[in-house]
Amino acid sequence: MEGGGFRIAPDALIQLAAELEQLGEAISREAAGFSASAQPPAGTFGLLPEAEPAHRAYLETAHGALHGLRVLQAAVGTEVPAALRISAANYLTTDDESAAGFR
Repeated sequence: MEGGGFRIAPDALIQLAAELEQLGEAISREAAGFSASAQPPAGTFGLLPEAEPAHRAYLETAHGALHGLRVLQAAVGTEVPAALRISAANYLTTDDESAAGFR
């Protein structure tokens, strides 16, 4: 655009999508490690009945954290990259259609 408008770089959007997918893979690996280490061995909270609420609370907290990591991974590793690629494709299509009008 003339007069100081903005220009989108579709290649940059595609590159960012690839980088976010890699970050999503890293989050997935970290989530798997967290999941494996967050399971307490049997008897960690003791055998007394009073320990059961603490054990349940710990498990609920760990499951909530794991759920949050999975949601983050889906957004960063899948949803945002897909939206960036769609945006890049739309900009390219619009540029092609605009240029066709001047041929």
